Amino acid sequence: ALPIFKWILDNESHKIFRFVSYNGANFDNIILLRDLLEYRNNLDNKDAINIDNRQIQYNGNQLLNFKFNGRHTFYDMRRHLIGSLASNCVSFKVPKKYAKLELNHNEIQHKYNKYIRDAKPEEGLNDHEIQVKKRLLGREAFINDMKQQEELVEYNNNDVISLCFLFCKYYRAMTNIKGLEFLKDGFSSYTTIGKIIATKFKKHCEKNKIDLPLLT
Repeated sequence: ALPIFKWILDNESHKIFRFVSYNGANFDNIILLRDLLEYRNNLDNKDAINIDNRQIQYNGNQLLNFKFNGRHTFYDMRRHLIGSLASNCVSFKVPKKYAKLELNHNEIQHKYNKYIRDAKPEEGLNDHEIQVKKRLLGREAFINDMKQQEELVEYNNNDVISLCFLFCKYYRAMTNIKGLEFLKDGFSSYTTIGKIIATKFKKHCEKNKIDLPLLT
C-alpha cells in the first residue's frame, strides 16, 4: 500500500481525494489507516501526513471514516447498498467482463500468514521491532509473489473496475430520482443513506417553511 501514499503526497496539491470502497468500514479503511500510520512513522517529515484523532469515526469494530491532511476522506458503498459487491454488479447490470470475480480468500490468507511467519529480520531488534519488521518483510515478499499470479492480478483489477462501474451507475440512479437532484453537487460527500435523507428532509422543511420545534 505504501506507493499509493507517496503518490497521494506528490499529487494532493489543490485536490481533495475521496477513496471509494465496498465494505471498507470492515476492511479497507482499517488496513489503510494502519499502513498510513506506518508510512508516516518512516517519513523524515512526519507533518506531511496529519491525522486528526477527533475525526476518526468508529462504530464498534467498524472504522466508518477518517480524514487526513484536513480533507481526504473515505466513501464506503456498503453503507448505501445491501448485499455483496458481486450481487450489486448483477443488480446494476455491470458487464460480466468487468464484474466482481470469485477467489479463495482462505488460501490467500494462509499464504500471507506464512510469509509473515517466515520473514527473517536482521539481528539486534527488540520484540516489538521484530514483529514490525517481520510484517513489512513478509508483506513485501507476499505482494511480489502475488504480482506473478495471473488469477490474482485479474481479480484485483476487476475489484477496482467493478467498483468504478457500480459507483457510476449508483450515481446516475440516485441523481435521476426526482427531488434528489441536489446530490449532483458533492455526491460523494453524502457518505450514508441517512445523510441523504436528513438533507432531503431539511430542504423540504426550508422550501415549505416548516418550522419544527426543538426537542428538549
